[in-house]
Amino acid sequence: MTEFPDFNENLINPELEDSLSHIRNIVEAGRSARSSSNLKIRQPLSKIVCITESQIENNDLIDILKTELNVKSVEFKSDMDWAKNYKVNLNLKKVGPRYKKDLPKLKTQLESASATDIKEQLDKKGKYFLTLDGKDIELARDDIILEEKIPDDFSIGRAVNATVLLDTVITPELKQEAIAREVVRRIQVMRKDMDLDYSANIDIAYAVTGPIAEAIEAFSPYIQQETLGKTLKQVEGLEEAKKISADKSAKLGKTMVSASGATGTAIWELEEGEFQIEIKKIE
Repeated sequence: MTEFPDFNENLINPELEDSLSHIRNIVEAGRSARSSSNLKIRQPLSKIVCITESQIENNDLIDILKTELNVKSVEFKSDMDWAKNYKVNLNLKKVGPRYKKDLPKLKTQLESASATDIKEQLDKKGKYFLTLDGKDIELARDDIILEEKIPDDFSIGRAVNATVLLDTVITPELKQEAIAREVVRRIQVMRKDMDLDYSANIDIAYAVTGPIAEAIEAFSPYIQQETLGKTLKQVEGLEEAKKISADKSAKLGKTMVSASGATGTAIWELEEGEFQIEIKKIE
């Protein structure tokens, strides 16, 4: 029932508050871009390009963006011109009545021309000039519809004062990292099921081949660091896992804990396949 403490007005930082608000908008746009491409947030991606007038220069805030959107790098651009990717269409309501029979030829020629050149002429002169069957033709800005087209490898998301282009290319390395993160998550679930102390070290054994095994090997230091695994080794099979497979009442993803509570075994299923894993508490 005490009074609220007095606040120190000197500690108020409006610039930082505005930056954080802007960060939230960028994150919202980035998540929208992920959602439209059906990319889970656990899948790391190489970069986002933020189209915004207010660029973020604070590295700590940029790190927040990287973490929230799970990307390796963040770029800022003031406009979409860096992409220079447009689709050109005729405004048929304006052009149709003027050219009638020549409309199909005009449409074909315009579509075969460089969209970048058309945009540059319209930006500089407000008109676009071409020759059709020996006749000079002049098209005004409202005769042409320039549709902004994002690069094929990007997904777009929008929020207040922010547009985000998300690089959707998943390299083999990024795919392996995503698998490794899923493995870490499964081990953390097993630690919780075993009621292990947060500081308890463990030995990890796993039985799997193919992409999952390759990802575990490539990211073994990361997996051990995140799960406090002192050892991480691949084995041909796990006896307890065989029992789980034979037991119809057992479920995939359920940790089978030993009577002593020191060992946990589970069979997990990822998009890349099924794998067995066993963790032992180090006394």
